[in-house]
Amino acid sequence: MEKIIRIIYDKSIKHSLLNLTDIMNILALVISNKQLDNYISNIEVQKKRCKTTASYSEYNKKIIIYKEAVMSMIQNLCNNLRIINNLEKTLYINLSIFQVILHEIEHANQLKKIMTVNDLETFIIRISRLVNFNNSYLYEYAPHERFAEIISYTEIKNMLYYIIDELNELPSIINTEILQRLLRGYHFSNDMIQYPINTYFQIGEKAKLLEVFEWYSQNNKTAFLQVAKQYNYQDRLLYGFPISTDEYFCSMKKLIFSLNSYFSNRINIKL
Repeated sequence: MEKIIRIIYDKSIKHSLLNLTDIMNILALVISNKQLDNYISNIEVQKKRCKTTASYSEYNKKIIIYKEAVMSMIQNLCNNLRIINNLEKTLYINLSIFQVILHEIEHANQLKKIMTVNDLETFIIRISRLVNFNNSYLYEYAPHERFAEIISYTEIKNMLYYIIDELNELPSIINTEILQRLLRGYHFSNDMIQYPINTYFQIGEKAKLLEVFEWYSQNNKTAFLQVAKQYNYQDRLLYGFPISTDEYFCSMKKLIFSLNSYFSNRINIKL
């Protein structure tokens, strides 16, 4: 990934945004690194108006970038990002463009994992595919979408270590992005923390599948007490498992403080 961050950094130091040629070069490097030649056929840019910035088709293995949505994202970042350092501001915007692509690449990688990997993340993705994903309300809670967001931002965080001496605020901003994605799908309701994996299968009318988890209980408090014995807080956030009220509010307080520090008007764009 060092070559990729160098491409993005060299572009940013000239205060230029990534163009299609840069994106294609970066895409080729990521596909090679992740050995995804059989899962990504090509990338296409479409101008049509769309709320999402990009998509990946399992059918034709194509990544589509929606130009107008990406331009809207860039404009919002330019208007609302509170970074004095021009290099870091441009670098953050370029990394945001890269993250849009990396998110879709991770969907291709998830398809590969389903065929080749046996771990908890992949198991959750497998059973989540049994839910009819046509309900747009499910997007916030969907495990494959949460994983794609968390993993793509975590990979960007790891890439920053190659240029860490050149940065001041950017690593903290990326940590904020990761925390926001980890908390995605958690909500405080009826004096309890509703957790994403439960909400996803309940709304998706596949609640019976939750019983494959030995910690699961219809009682949220019991479920939390049991899952906390097996998984630490960070792992529970990653997988969308139960967290406590104290854990939730502590993390939300940190997130809100960070967002207010770095953004004048945070605008969320679905990816």
